[in-house]
Amino acid sequence: MERVRRVAIDDLGPVTRMLSGVRRRTLRASAEEIARICTGGHGALLADGGTLLGLLLVTPPHAGTAWMRALALADGVQAGGIMTALVGSVCDTTGTCELRYSADGVGAGWLVPSLSNAGFAHETDIVGYEKRRLDIPASGDQTIQLRPATAADTALIVDFDRRCFAPEWQKDDVTVRQSFAETASVVIAMRGDTPVGYTLTTSHFDSQLQHLVRIAVLPDQQGRGTGVRLLADVVQRARAQQAHSLTLNTQAYNQRAQRLYEWFGFRTTGERQRVWRFTGGAAIG
Repeated sequence: MERVRRVAIDDLGPVTRMLSGVRRRTLRASAEEIARICTGGHGALLADGGTLLGLLLVTPPHAGTAWMRALALADGVQAGGIMTALVGSVCDTTGTCELRYSADGVGAGWLVPSLSNAGFAHETDIVGYEKRRLDIPASGDQTIQLRPATAADTALIVDFDRRCFAPEWQKDDVTVRQSFAETASVVIAMRGDTPVGYTLTTSHFDSQLQHLVRIAVLPDQQGRGTGVRLLADVVQRARAQQAHSLTLNTQAYNQRAQRLYEWFGFRTTGERQRVWRFTGGAAIG
């Protein structure tokens, strides 16, 4: 008899085998993240006896929203009913009100219809930018002091995200701590004794590629040169590491950020990630 249930740590082996052995799968998580998801029960499985028919794994919900990290359907089964059951179970058991998925072009022919049939709708695109000529057209407010962040700043960074971004883009404390553990570079902007913004960058290919994961400035501090100061610092540090390019992503609707990046010398790469959103209850019932 088919049964949908919440994923658990004991399911890690079967989950890993399914993700590596079926044709209809999408995976946007490392092995370590898959293990954390199973440990936390952040996902659902549909099984017929001891046979897995489908699985859906998501990030730990934050402010009622979560992101899909893995989806797999057994060969030969119909996607529609399984997707609806998995999505409904995840929303019911994890307290998720909104579920999102992003992918480069969403190329798998089976995935788009499956998402649509389960109640997902296209929300926005993530646009890729790159800066190859690492010049600095402006330095911003030089009264802003910059300091390296440490794990002790985790709560501060979480608060920055809560005040600067919509819930679906916010980082929780677990994600922030993982960034420090993975040696991401985090810099805090200080106006006097007051923290007013931060950047988070990662280094790839022996430092040849630097990726600006996050730049945030508190809303009441925007328009005062803080963002430019932070951006100039990111470029300067990329130059110091002899990077060949600096990349970042932003939402297609964030015109203000795009104007800043383009003025600073970033150019679109042509790469876009489509974001799909499911609102709890839309496909259930």
